Amino acid sequence: MDTATESYCLRHTVQTITEEVRDNVAFIQQSAKELVEQGLIAEAPIGNAPYASPPLIVKKKDAHGKLTLRRLCVDFRQLNAITVKDRYNLPNLESCLRMRGARVFSKIDLRRQIPIEWNDRVKTGFYVGNKIYYWRKMAFGQRTC
Repeated sequence: MDTATESYCLRHTVQTITEEVRDNVAFIQQSAKELVEQGLIAEAPIGNAPYASPPLIVKKKDAHGKLTLRRLCVDFRQLNAITVKDRYNLPNLESCLRMRGARVFSKIDLRRQIPIEWNDRVKTGFYVGNKIYYWRKMAFGQRTC
């Protein structure tokens, strides 16, 4: 085939990033920054992230019942599939909870207060852009740590 004498039509598509995708990326980065400031997550050292789950944006209802608010979640389904379930009771909650002056607790409060052992933190990794973060406290969707 002589390309100089014959012409061919080459077709290809160029994927463009929509404004919605840019907005979602910015939201995930902002959410990660807030979680770092709260001490719930930390940036993983380079080369120390054998697991990395994808982040998701989940819409949640506002005060009027409309799906307008967003929340950052991490898809731990693949991690949970290979995790061995615990067969023992939770540790003493008084030693886990360090909530001063609180009288009412919800599941959300409990999950966010259970620390993850140092060796298991790398299993909770999730990526945001070119960085990988890991959870320091139990996150939503994790089976056990």
